[in-house]
Order: sequence, then structure tokens, then C-alpha cells
Amino acid sequence: DYQPRSPDAAWRVVSATYSSKPWGVSALAFFADDLCAIEVSNGRPFSSGSEDGYDVSRAFIERQPDGNITVDQRIQLAAEPKGWRASCGRPALPGCNPGFAWLGLQWVGDFSGVNSSNKVKCIRIWQHRDVEQQMESIWLEHWDGFNYKSDSRFSGLGGGSWEAHRRRPLGAWRLIAESKPMGAGIG
Repeated sequence: DYQPRSPDAAWRVVSATYSSKPWGVSALAFFADDLCAIEVSNGRPFSSGSEDGYDVSRAFIERQPDGNITVDQRIQLAAEPKGWRASCGRPALPGCNPGFAWLGLQWVGDFSGVNSSNKVKCIRIWQHRDVEQQMESIWLEHWDGFNYKSDSRFSGLGGGSWEAHRRRPLGAWRLIAESKPMGAGIG
């Protein structure tokens, strides 16, 4: 893939745990709203690498005008999940380590007027039904203009069906104790 030029012009999901076989994603979708209703699909797919016959573009399904997939597409996903399969580059060890596999979309400009902030607010992912090809946790990352930055972590993932996850930007809290006269205060 190439490095995007502007901040938030690329979003990706990244392996956060180990899989004993190459990570398989049957379908992935990014959304501009918290309800996973407004899909942003006009980007260029990219990945860390794909096994032969499992190109990254296979994980991004063509949808109906209402944003849904057809019944036939659902049946195909459940019966014969092809999608994308990571090539983690380790022939002796077939699985993927944390951080070594990712897939996502890159945009030129904004999300075509769908979301002026260019923020992905929700994802839907359909991992391979084989538990050995699933990630239990993934990171959602965005391009900040110089590097990819972790935005949210999703844990407890499974496979063989759609899972929706809302973006929860990472943050940190800090408590500061105020001392009062005579040592009174938080302590």
C-alpha cells in the first residue's frame, strides 16, 4: 500500500492477538455513524499481504443501495467464507502475530460528503468461521498524516457472523489530589 497524504485518509483493523492459522476476514465494512448504518465504501482496499486467491478486495462486499447485502451473499459468507486471508510471511509458523496483519481502506479526499470529519465511527466485521483463523482482539487504527495511530480496541470477537463495534477512542484519565491545610484532602 502507499502512505496517504492527509490525516484520517486511511483506516484499518490490525491483529491484536495471535492466530494459529492465517487470519481470515470474510467481510469488513467501515461506517461514518455510531449505528453502523452509513457505510463509507468508496476507498481503495489495502492490506499487510494476502495469500494467493484471497486478495484484500474480497473482504469488501458490494452492497445494495440501502446498505444491506443480499440473501445470496449472506448464504455464501456462511457456507463458503473466502474473503481475505493474511499472508504473515512465516512458512514455518502459519499463524499471525499481533500487529503483523491488517486490512483497511484508503480514501482520496473525504468520504464523498458522507462524513465531513473523515472519522470511522463503527465497523462491521465477519471473521472466518474457523476459530484458528480468527483474532480475539483487533485494533482500529487511522492515519494521522505521519503514522498509523491506534484509535479503539475491540475484544471478545468471534467469527462466522457479522459483529458490529462502535469506535471508542482511546483516552486516559488522571486524578490529582489537592492538599488542604492541616493535611486534609484526598490521601
